Amino acid sequence: MAIRVPLIWPVDAVIHRLDIQSTWEEDPSGTPDTGFDPILREPYIVHDTDTNTRSSMRQELAAVRVPVQVRFRISEQLKMAYGIGNDPIANIVFIAHRQDLETLGLLDATSRNCLLKAGDRISQLERKGLGVVVRVFDKPLYVYRVDDGSQGFGIDGYDLQVIWTSHRQSAPM
Repeated sequence: MAIRVPLIWPVDAVIHRLDIQSTWEEDPSGTPDTGFDPILREPYIVHDTDTNTRSSMRQELAAVRVPVQVRFRISEQLKMAYGIGNDPIANIVFIAHRQDLETLGLLDATSRNCLLKAGDRISQLERKGLGVVVRVFDKPLYVYRVDDGSQGFGIDGYDLQVIWTSHRQSAPM
């Protein structure tokens, strides 16, 4: 019998998953021919010289509300992590339960890998199940990396997913 590790005081993170296929199919006027940059692995930003506005070719799947536990990295942890290179620049970390991800269809059916990926956007936090907005992220917050958590617990050998965030969009894997 597997032990299940529960979330403590969960809230719902509203996550907008990047739809890479639809972004590729976008056809901005002029150059480029697609909406996705294959070299930088991110949606193109198009500048309209007539209105002097910039817009992203980013296409997203429908928003999904994922129950998460919110953790904040303290400045000492951020300073210590500075020298290791590929590290998130936001101090917010989310912990999601794999059982919730499975219920929401966010676990791959065969590999059981989490379908949340780098580049997915987090728009706000809501009170769990109530839809009452707790926090809106004015500066865009993106999923930077998703790691396994709580080794030794759960059906898959771990019950939690650690979602690292960044204010800069990461390339989807």
